Amino acid sequence: MEILYVRHGETSYSRKNLFMGRKNLPILMKKKDEFLATKKAVISFSPEIVICSPLLRARQSLEILNIDIEPVISDLLLERDFGNYESMSKTLYNRQSLEKDPSVESLENIHFRVKRFIDLIKKKPSPTLVVGHSGFYKILKTYASNKDSIKDEILPAGFSTLAF
Repeated sequence: MEILYVRHGETSYSRKNLFMGRKNLPILMKKKDEFLATKKAVISFSPEIVICSPLLRARQSLEILNIDIEPVISDLLLERDFGNYESMSKTLYNRQSLEKDPSVESLENIHFRVKRFIDLIKKKPSPTLVVGHSGFYKILKTYASNKDSIKDEILPAGFSTLAF
């Protein structure tokens, strides 16, 4: 089974390289053209199921893709909760120290959400379009059967195809 994973469009935080986490920020609407290649990939992929994060930036990105399928909105796809680190710069020091902060969602919890998501999509093995966040993708790709051939990171409005 394959999914086409689309990362939301660029935001003011992704442009400044800040931890966004659960902040419900919009995408930069003047950057709609960044979705052109992704729209073509979605058309070619022909999804039968669409699953989207409830955060505004993901929902706006899905609207730009203009898919004629009612999406399932799933909290499993939420971006990692960066707690006290939200709005801070993504420096090496901050990336390392946040793992020790109890206000930050643990990697174990993200793995738990990803496993629940995989179980969900395996119940209906159809071509599935997923619109979400880079933090969720980084964990999800570790469970893909084609992990040697997929993108390590997805840029804003970018996409990757994963097999399970």
